[in-house]
Amino acid sequence: MFYNFLLLVILISNGIDGYRKRDSDDELYEIRIFENAPSGTKATPNEAFDRALRERKTCFAQMDSDVEWIEFDPGLSMFITTQDVPATARSMQHASLHLMCASNQMRSINFAIHVTRRNRHPPKFSQESYHFYVPVSLQPGSEVGRVHVIDHDPIIYNSQVRLNIVEKETYWSADTKNGSILVRSPMTTLELFKPYNVQLVAIDFGSPQLFSLVNVTIVPVSITRPFNVRVNVANTGYQIFEWDSPEYGIADKFRLTIQRNRVVVHTQEVDGQDNMAMTKQNFHPGTDYSIVVTAIDIEGETPSEPHKFSVIGTNFECEGQCSEGGVPMCFYGKFHKIEQFRDKTGLHCLCYDGFSSPQCDTLEACPRERVFENFGVLDWPETSVNKSIALPCPYNFDGRHLARKCLWDSENEFARWENVSHSDVCRKQSTVLVHLGMLANFVEREAQRVSGFSAAQQFLDNLLVVPAFSPNVSTSHFDAKIAEHTAQLLDTLFSRNMSEISGNTTMVKQQLVDYVHRFSQRLPVPYTLESPKGGLQIKTFQWESQAENFPMIVGRRCYLHLPKNTYNTDNVRVICIKNTTVFPVLNGMNPVMSVEMDLKARIPPGGKVLIAIRPFNYTINHTCAFYDSKERGWSTTGITVLSRNFEDGFVLCETTHLSIFTLLPESLFQTSPSYVINVASIVPMLTSSLVILCTVFLLLIAALQRNKNLDPALLLFLFTVLILHFTYLVVLTLPRYISLQHLDRHIYLLLQYVLISAAALLAYINSSMYSKLVNLESEMVDPAPILKSLVTLTLSVGVPAFACFVTYFFDGYIISGVTTKYPIVEPFNWVFALVFLLPIVVLLGIGMGYGGYAFYYGSTIICGTSRWSEQKASLVRDLTNAAGSSFLVILLLYGGAFMFYHKNTITRNLVFSMLLIGVAVSLFVFVGYLFRVQMKHDTVGSADRESPTGGFRTANGTGKRTRLAVSNDQDRLLDHVDRSSPATRNGHSPAKSSSSPAAGTLYSAQDTVQSNLSDSPAYKPTVDSLYIDDQPPEQHSPLVSIV
Repeated sequence: MFYNFLLLVILISNGIDGYRKRDSDDELYEIRIFENAPSGTKATPNEAFDRALRERKTCFAQMDSDVEWIEFDPGLSMFITTQDVPATARSMQHASLHLMCASNQMRSINFAIHVTRRNRHPPKFSQESYHFYVPVSLQPGSEVGRVHVIDHDPIIYNSQVRLNIVEKETYWSADTKNGSILVRSPMTTLELFKPYNVQLVAIDFGSPQLFSLVNVTIVPVSITRPFNVRVNVANTGYQIFEWDSPEYGIADKFRLTIQRNRVVVHTQEVDGQDNMAMTKQNFHPGTDYSIVVTAIDIEGETPSEPHKFSVIGTNFECEGQCSEGGVPMCFYGKFHKIEQFRDKTGLHCLCYDGFSSPQCDTLEACPRERVFENFGVLDWPETSVNKSIALPCPYNFDGRHLARKCLWDSENEFARWENVSHSDVCRKQSTVLVHLGMLANFVEREAQRVSGFSAAQQFLDNLLVVPAFSPNVSTSHFDAKIAEHTAQLLDTLFSRNMSEISGNTTMVKQQLVDYVHRFSQRLPVPYTLESPKGGLQIKTFQWESQAENFPMIVGRRCYLHLPKNTYNTDNVRVICIKNTTVFPVLNGMNPVMSVEMDLKARIPPGGKVLIAIRPFNYTINHTCAFYDSKERGWSTTGITVLSRNFEDGFVLCETTHLSIFTLLPESLFQTSPSYVINVASIVPMLTSSLVILCTVFLLLIAALQRNKNLDPALLLFLFTVLILHFTYLVVLTLPRYISLQHLDRHIYLLLQYVLISAAALLAYINSSMYSKLVNLESEMVDPAPILKSLVTLTLSVGVPAFACFVTYFFDGYIISGVTTKYPIVEPFNWVFALVFLLPIVVLLGIGMGYGGYAFYYGSTIICGTSRWSEQKASLVRDLTNAAGSSFLVILLLYGGAFMFYHKNTITRNLVFSMLLIGVAVSLFVFVGYLFRVQMKHDTVGSADRESPTGGFRTANGTGKRTRLAVSNDQDRLLDHVDRSSPATRNGHSPAKSSSSPAAGTLYSAQDTVQSNLSDSPAYKPTVDSLYIDDQPPEQHSPLVSIV
């Protein structure tokens, strides 16, 4: 063979005697193969041989033996049979294994081939898994824990075991000799209380070689487990346990966990300084109990090993101190002496049934309990053990009581109530429901008499006596199901036509009304009750003090909105009846709503209650009315109709008191002829249309004017007035046909916009008139048109738009129901004051201030300048009259807006109409004057520019004359006058320069006086007065008059 030959050559070349070494150790090497092993079976080396092979696993090996059925595989480093082991093979044969290692080192190992009995039992671990809690500071070489392995093979070498960790492990290693798991490297880098899993293998040295695996969990901890857990006493009444504190770490507390058959039966925590704990658990005698004591610190918790114990049925007796409710609780104290147990709370006693506390001086009681039974809901109060209590039956009229006893549960050690579910003492709920249903069917019969109503009312009266509907009985609870059936019966009674009932129904009606009010008083708050047919709805809620209230719809035909409550909180109860004839006048087609309060609270001063009822017939003009119990009739006193088309057909009314309300035809309460009311409601529409027509006419006149230089502020003002009165017309007209409630706030913002815009434009127009008067008097130049347009746009659009945005964003609406006939003024808010009231007041104040001063100033100019031309004087008079008429426009326009927000009455309609007529007239006068002013102002300007007699003409072509031009004219005409003398006309100052005319000024023949008198220097007449007209003189008339 090639390998044998190669090995022989190497041995010869290196010297067999010098390099060949034989094993000189005293250890015995052998391999084991079981009898009749098949071909390919791996032989098992003994522990020493296995260690030697693992140490030289890098060497090349060659087996030298006479045994033909086994050889050594150097690649796998193991002995493998090449054929079946013969049955006649000797049990012990010898062989050698030659090893050639690095540096040409040779070694031969002599070993025995041992044919043994078959290995049948693998090694077994004592546990299915192991769990070790290891201090994180444990040093390398320290023991983490120990595992136990057992091999049941009778042959000793088959039971030898080697332990290894399956995968390469950095922190831990296994010790084969004693089964220990050791720390290999420091664990300080590991996370506390995080489990780390390793797998441990136990291999024996029999043939075939068998092994077992086990999972080991290692947890680095900051506190080790308690140890030496033991039981002091464990009987059926109490248990006392002891343990030793952890060797590593300090526990904050300990947790005791008692299990029975791996089921937790009790858990208890004690202080970390205690090493003893007592539990009072009623355990059954037995041996299947265990306890685990867990040490807990801030980082985590470490449980102890489970400690099994037994529970005995006998109790100890010892001397001690206890009340009459118990006997001393004994345990083994120091020196194993039986004595009474004591802990931080003092001495402990074993209590009799129903007693508790360490000294057994407290009598236990059954807790408060609410039970839902077939006879109603009962609240049982706290009751001592072995005592009984009786409560009234919820649905009994006869005052029966149900008794119940508080018992002691000895097994579970607590007080419990006696079971009374099957008691037949009390009347059941189903009985009451059946009776109510029968009465409802009985009342619905066509041929009905007063006696049938009386029978139903008698049962209903009895129902209010039962504890379930008695407000002064706290042990029974309101029954919603019975209340619903009661509402069904009441709905049936109310819906019957009382005129069809035989007998005197006066008392029946009164009793029925009284009952429904008393029944509503028994309902909880808040609560909503509706009959199955929908004919009766009852709603209760709280009217909170100092809180805003929201609209509330009761059923499908009633609506209520209370004002802010400035008094104490009260309960409100609203009853809505679809149709009834129990009240006079009502014919069964009139819904009835009743509103009352428990404390009879009054409506706050200035507050109004909004009620709304939906009628059956929309063709009749209904009005709200309340039932006057003193007069036994209906009245409209204190009630005002706000809208007859409020939110899908409701008739909305305002009232100052609470009562029973209904809808009745308005004709029943009208004191004025109907034609007066109709005329009073139509006149505002006609006058609004009149203002609209007047405004449109003025706008058309402005559009047809030849002069295109009309003031844009005036046009915007007319357009704003048009929008305002068109909105009036829409609000006055459309609600008769369709509801505008959904556009209420949009219309409010539109009115706010146009009112502020109109005030701004009036202020600007009046300021412009004043400026024109000043310019006419002082010959100043008007501002640029672009600047005027920008100011007009800002005042009429920007300011109102910003105010409306603030109102919308901050919900600053002061009036609700603008689109109804009776708007409602909400509580005052600062948003309204800042962005609605204040802008209008300020702008109107500015406008009236300018208008008043312009009127005064214009009157003064007219009186003081009698020598002006007739055309200029007429222009000043028109401006003065326009300023005066602006007062009327402001007063009438905003007076009409103020009346528009008032309630719809005949007086309001007449006053509103008169104001609108005044608006139309004053607007026509005001705008007419402004049109005349504009035309005359342009005529004066054109005359200044193009006079047929060669009037003044300036270089800039504006047609306006400056003071400097006037002075120069005077100097030219009167150059003989002393220039240092003061001027005598309207305060003009004398010229400060020479008599040369202003640059660029041309003079015609009529601008100078060619007189022989002026040629003679000796003649200089005295000039008393000099008048220079601004307008060109008549043809052939002198320009200068000398008096």
